[in-house]
Amino acid sequence: MISVGEETGQLDNMLVKVADTYDREVRLTIDRLMSALVPVVTIILAAFIAMIVLSMVMAIMSMNELFA
Repeated sequence: MISVGEETGQLDNMLVKVADTYDREVRLTIDRLMSALVPVVTIILAAFIAMIVLSMVMAIMSMNELFA
């Protein structure tokens, strides 16, 4: 596209088109990455919360064994 712009004298317009194309590609890539990353982060947070709850339940159960 740049060589065509040089030949036709429309280099500035061609560079703007190239920049827009790359900008669109970057935005699409970021959107895809974010849509894939959200479930992963959700699963990691759920596992972290489950570990906290499990440790609390295990502590309560061990206290129950001491007094029973």
